[in-house]
Amino acid sequence: MFGKLRCSNGRCAKLASLVLLANCLMVQIVCADTYYGLDFEGAELASEGVQDNGKFYRLRTGGGGQDGKFSSGGRGSALLLETGPTPAGANYDRTELQIYSGITWERPWHVGFDLFLPRNAKISDDWQLLLQCPQHGVATSPPISLNLYPESTLTLVSRTESDTYEPLGSVALPRGRWVSVVMGFRMGANGYARLWIDGKKVVSVSSALGWKQGKQQCTLKTGIYRGRTDNGFSLKLDNIALGDHYKDVAR
Repeated sequence: MFGKLRCSNGRCAKLASLVLLANCLMVQIVCADTYYGLDFEGAELASEGVQDNGKFYRLRTGGGGQDGKFSSGGRGSALLLETGPTPAGANYDRTELQIYSGITWERPWHVGFDLFLPRNAKISDDWQLLLQCPQHGVATSPPISLNLYPESTLTLVSRTESDTYEPLGSVALPRGRWVSVVMGFRMGANGYARLWIDGKKVVSVSSALGWKQGKQQCTLKTGIYRGRTDNGFSLKLDNIALGDHYKDVAR
């Protein structure tokens, strides 16, 4: 396509890079692999969030939700998120880490993280979200989320234009050990959602995702967000990554 390159080694390397970039642009390939990676080694708890490698990740709390803590162990540092019982006057508990606010439509995204759910953790009987991507400019439920249920199942959920709940698939979630979770998704009319647990694909569904109203952008968050509950709850997160493809975020 470009013919033979006649140049010195240095110039050839530079030209080869330019050719690769041109190819990426012509076929609209996103050449970046992992956009964000957060393993909490060397990270710092800052006011209202986590600071790591020059990036700030906001941590929102509400109800009985508490500020994040670092938990050290055999695998190194991890983020401990906790909430107490829902206090009087509150309808929910929240302690959620914002991963990225610029999730856009009609392109692939993959988010991966390691999750530790204690054996005695009591999941809300009302509703509880582990991960969500609420859409900008609308006051409705998130069009895609990962929900936790008391029987220790993790369910991939989408919501239709009428704001009704549609489970796309569920899987049993182990407790008392670290679990690798990856969600791949594409927002928009040609949307899809995929879920891997410990490297095994357990859900793969094609479905329109996102509201017609509002901006075609959503904010990806993970942690604890649940309905009013009388008991406390905690979980640990580690190795959070956001990228284009499964291989960019899987461990």
